[in-house]
Amino acid sequence: MSMACACRHYINLKMKLVRSALASLEMNRVLGACQDLWWTVWATAVMEQYLLVLGQLLIQ
Repeated sequence: MSMACACRHYINLKMKLVRSALASLEMNRVLGACQDLWWTVWATAVMEQYLLVLGQLLIQ
């Protein structure tokens, strides 16, 4: 394997690593956003239940 060929091979490997790292960062960002959304939905549901129970107590 010539030196130029070895260098090209090395650069290609580096680029693959960089691309996969970027892809995994993007995936983490998406997963983080989904998790935030899930917590928001969950907190909203809990608040709704709390307000319903409070409303029932006030009506009685």
